[in-house]
Amino acid sequence: MDKLPEIAKKSDQEIIEYLPEEQRLDYAGSITSLLNLIPFAGGTLASVISTNLNNIKLNKILSAIKLLMEKVENSKIKVEDILTEEQAVELLDRTLSELGRTSNSEKIKYFKNLLTSSYTRDDVDFCGKELYLNILTNLSVAEILLLKALYIEPDPFSSYEYPEPEDDLSRLGIKITPDIYAQSSIMPQYHVESIEYSDGDTSLIDYLKSHLHVDEEVINGAIAQLDAKGLSNMGNNYSEKTVRKVQYAKGQMPVVSPIGFADNITFTGREQKGTPMEKSQTLIGRAFMDFIASS
Repeated sequence: MDKLPEIAKKSDQEIIEYLPEEQRLDYAGSITSLLNLIPFAGGTLASVISTNLNNIKLNKILSAIKLLMEKVENSKIKVEDILTEEQAVELLDRTLSELGRTSNSEKIKYFKNLLTSSYTRDDVDFCGKELYLNILTNLSVAEILLLKALYIEPDPFSSYEYPEPEDDLSRLGIKITPDIYAQSSIMPQYHVESIEYSDGDTSLIDYLKSHLHVDEEVINGAIAQLDAKGLSNMGNNYSEKTVRKVQYAKGQMPVVSPIGFADNITFTGREQKGTPMEKSQTLIGRAFMDFIASS
């Protein structure tokens, strides 16, 4: 027998009754607004909140509910167009429950992002969202740190050089360096002039050890797990030291992304292009991190 109509009958007031007095003022509005947007979520919210009344767990869950409400409210996509009621309830129940059990701040953030992405993105179907939830649930803290270094943080094996700006505003006592120019709306037009690959001094594994401040045995174990899950290819690139230097020059060409280069750029160095970080990435790893890192 389908129990969904029965559990979905919980109203916002019934759910708010579960909240401790001091939290009702902060979160009552979010719960009411979310149920206006997703009426069939009432039973799930009531169940998750009533079984996680510990203050630490409850605060994490309520902040996720508030964020979800804001994202759904601002989204042009209607939840019922991308998820069935059963799918929406399952993702909400499982994600909030796992979130309540999680202590690592980075993993908490990713659970919140996964929840909002599940309800607002139509480029990933339910099977993909369920897969990403399963992956995140089973990731250790060390694995999460490695994925963040691999897919989110700037690539330490790639550097970019810009010509000195001619007008450095020194008459105003302001020195605008090339890197500031490159990130500002007043930057002159640059184009990639050359890309050079060479051997650096630090291997991938040495960088990860010094950057993450995690025992080598733990890093090795986490890398083996990520590689086995298809989320990375770091094991095959432990000793890689390839560095890339991208030289920009002034010109009328539009600024080119370092990932997609024009045909007339001069390459020097290795024929097999890519830094150790880039060689260690996988398609499923990129898709997964894009889904859980976007908010």
